[in-house]
Amino acid sequence: MGNSLRTLYGHDGELTYVSCHQTKPLILTSSRDETFRLWDCRISNSLVEIFHGHTKTVNSTLFISDNQFVSSSDDGFVHIWDLRSTNSSPFLSFECISPCNRLSLFNNILSVPLDNRDIRLYSIITGEKLYIQKRAHKRAVQCTSLVQSRNSMELFLASGSLDCQMHTWNIQKLKENHR
Repeated sequence: MGNSLRTLYGHDGELTYVSCHQTKPLILTSSRDETFRLWDCRISNSLVEIFHGHTKTVNSTLFISDNQFVSSSDDGFVHIWDLRSTNSSPFLSFECISPCNRLSLFNNILSVPLDNRDIRLYSIITGEKLYIQKRAHKRAVQCTSLVQSRNSMELFLASGSLDCQMHTWNIQKLKENHR
């Protein structure tokens, strides 16, 4: 490892997640301070914007396109945001009732692992709930990952939990336009 290039300051609580944009010099950080922040990593202390929209710890943030990103929180909400918007409010929200953990994205499908042991899949295009795996684990589901089979159009979901187990699921019946 080398020396740190930059240190960015600004959150009032512990950081919970860091996400880098694939093609732009942008970074999202989420925190226990109920906010997440957008940074331009080319310059020190390069805070672009602070986002308020959650009422509890923000657990993860992900870029989902060039100008859009998603956030999840212990408040039970997932919000989708647009950088081009003139107001700093989400343009699409999902209420999950239970605290939402580390998000994952595959194509236009968002996977949301929940403290209540459920896993939900949503379309980030329409906001439609595509699938729910009820009581997927014995304890809170912390993380998920989606992958499509090379040989078929089947979609597989992997989930990890506080129960020290990882499960895999064959997700059927997803609409063609969400694959």
